[in-house]
Amino acid sequence: MSEKLLQPFFRAYPSSSQARFPTDAAIQNFTGKLPEGLLNIWQVHGWGSYRDGLFWLVDPTDYRVILETWGIDPNRATVFLRSSFGDLFFWDSHIVYRIQIHYGNILDWDDSLDNFLKFRMRYEPYLSENFDLELHYNCLSKLGSLSSDEMFGFEPALILGGKKDVEFARRLNLFTHIDILTQLYL
Repeated sequence: MSEKLLQPFFRAYPSSSQARFPTDAAIQNFTGKLPEGLLNIWQVHGWGSYRDGLFWLVDPTDYRVILETWGIDPNRATVFLRSSFGDLFFWDSHIVYRIQIHYGNILDWDDSLDNFLKFRMRYEPYLSENFDLELHYNCLSKLGSLSSDEMFGFEPALILGGKKDVEFARRLNLFTHIDILTQLYL
């Protein structure tokens, strides 16, 4: 995956103003574990939000404990993206997986990171169906923009009878809420 191949993605989603850039040591740590193209993206665009916080490129080291809690080996799997609702996307053995944090599921999501970033992430019907695009913008309008350590969650949690509706949505600490939901599901 080259930077040139992903130009349509970055034309659609310019670099984040909140981006943090990985150190050379961080890039070196993930060399051989992640596709080179993703490492190039990190070097050029950093870790940050895209599409008004709908999804975020993330520092994988922040998510190692979450993977372990879900029974996933963080030495093999690497979280590289999260949604505004806390879903985590990770790369393992050339496959993109998704942890649906509000439902307690792990899904085999895509067998190509190229396809995932170049096509799926730019296709409006895909985003509407899989990232709750309309709900995201309703939450954004009601609750404001998320910071890098926040997510939209529901109170009460869906597993406890909450509803996936803007009226039940809250801005919550990402890691605390993921931990709570994980404890409820696992």
